[in-house]
Amino acid sequence: MIDVVRKILKKPCENVSAITEVDLYSKKINFLEHAMLLVQSAISHEDLTDISMDNHVSKSQISKLDTRRPYQVFLELFYDLIYPYIMAHNYAMYRRFLNIIGIDSTFIRTAIKESGKYRRQKTESGIKMHHAAVVFPFTLPIESLVTPANLNDSPGFDEIIGSIDPDLLKGSILTFDLGYYDLDRFMDLKSRKIRFVTRIKKNASYEVVKKYAHSRIVRFRNGVILRLVSIYVDGEQKDYLTDIMDLPDFYIHCIYSQRWNIEIFFRTMKSYLRIDHLISRNVNGILIQIFSALIAYVILRMIQDMISCRMGIPDLIRMIRHGIVLPFRKSAKGGYPVNI
Repeated sequence: MIDVVRKILKKPCENVSAITEVDLYSKKINFLEHAMLLVQSAISHEDLTDISMDNHVSKSQISKLDTRRPYQVFLELFYDLIYPYIMAHNYAMYRRFLNIIGIDSTFIRTAIKESGKYRRQKTESGIKMHHAAVVFPFTLPIESLVTPANLNDSPGFDEIIGSIDPDLLKGSILTFDLGYYDLDRFMDLKSRKIRFVTRIKKNASYEVVKKYAHSRIVRFRNGVILRLVSIYVDGEQKDYLTDIMDLPDFYIHCIYSQRWNIEIFFRTMKSYLRIDHLISRNVNGILIQIFSALIAYVILRMIQDMISCRMGIPDLIRMIRHGIVLPFRKSAKGGYPVNI
């Protein structure tokens, strides 16, 4: 595992180090070694202290890095990995389809007493992690935002959208749930020609402008005109709002259904990459842990492309943790077989 992870991380870490000068005053642990320790801990599910000691790094050194090395360098490393990966997967076959980008948030418990109280469980302190992720044709996080848990979800949406590469956004369809429901937001997205699919609130007030098939063209109180798709799936009525006028009703349902992939992504991050409960006692350390887990997820996606059979990330993680030799393709840069 160490050799493959090092090959993947070496060049991006050098790029980030050159830009941020993060290694200029590092006497013992450079940025590459620090990132390697964190990613190895996330994937192998081993205690960071144990892995550090195996690499002759003391607990106090890791603790100092949590507070002194800014989390922004891990953010830059994440972006340095993710966007070249997305561009590398812009195959000719994908150009026939639109990317579907899901936007959602999840709660993560923390050990910091001053962090926001979760509104559904008042006794827990924690943070909210907002994500935009490509959920079709493959699942891959592209933007992340961390806020206190007691803040409303809605403002995070605009910041996330503003951070996504405009070219990627232009060729995509957004899908999100009722946490980001806002009529003025819908008008803004439509005016910017950003396509989206979401659910409609049960008590929403609107005027029907036109009817056809299972769809209605409706006007809301702020003047925005959208398409309301009502369709029965497995005996249950599904109602969706969209600014897409030229796709069949069932396609609209299928687009929104892809949003579930971001929930699977959250479950993978929490269950397999150890961010269900962040133990660092300072904000910088928490953000380092979050972005290290995201970097680990991207590396696992890259390893998926190197092996000769289709395998989900949970299965891949299990094989790695049990020391099973992965079936790398001959052309993979990591070589094969590699006991990762």
